[in-house]
Amino acid sequence: MILTTTLAAIAFQQQAKPLTTPTLFVENLAFATYANKKWAALQGKQNFPNPFTAFSLDIGRVTENRLIYEVPFVEGVEANFIESSSGAPVLWSGPRPKYPRAIQIVNPAQADYLLVVKEFAKAQLKATPKFEVEINSIIRVDLDGDGKEEVLIEAQSKGFNGVYDFESKKYEMSCTLIRHIKNGKAVTEPIFFFTNNPEGEFNDPIQITHLKSIADLNGDGKYEVIVTANYYEGQSAAVYNLEKGTFKALVENGAGV
Repeated sequence: MILTTTLAAIAFQQQAKPLTTPTLFVENLAFATYANKKWAALQGKQNFPNPFTAFSLDIGRVTENRLIYEVPFVEGVEANFIESSSGAPVLWSGPRPKYPRAIQIVNPAQADYLLVVKEFAKAQLKATPKFEVEINSIIRVDLDGDGKEEVLIEAQSKGFNGVYDFESKKYEMSCTLIRHIKNGKAVTEPIFFFTNNPEGEFNDPIQITHLKSIADLNGDGKYEVIVTANYYEGQSAAVYNLEKGTFKALVENGAGV
């Protein structure tokens, strides 16, 4: 009886396929679809088949199809979540992602990029930051295939551990930046840049940003960059690409209060 049940379960799993409409999942949220050359944010109940398959994505790396299960829909949440045994933060149920150009992970301790982040924070705050900066990751990659490499930087105030502290007066920062050539000049632009309020007794919850994945999902030769921003009572994410020198959001979505 146990063997029969096991064989039936295996047969059921082997029938699992990618979703008909290519779909992106970010941190277990049914995030967006790509169809007719357009991205669309997903909202509400989706009725995915159980199970289906999806690729697990990292920075420049893809893992073969994993089985995915939709979790019960909760009315009022207005979002669909899934379960994955892979634990990967980004899943793509669709054609195999492509990697047309090398993606280089750089030593985050480089002094030149620390200075870039410090100067950017100073310009944003219009004052010398009251915190030290540390970089979590640096990625060099030609995003749009023009032969010029862009640099993606994920950084934060030194020692920040991602704990939401409403009473602390400690100044914190979390940011994701892109440094690239624009109109012949090297510029640093924010993808996400958040600081809390150091003046009052109550600090707004900081938003913690992360670079999650880089891959060519739609096969157009350009890389999509997936970035998340988590806050006290929710999560959000966005897909970006570089188009004619402009780093733009293709789709954004999230769940929470």
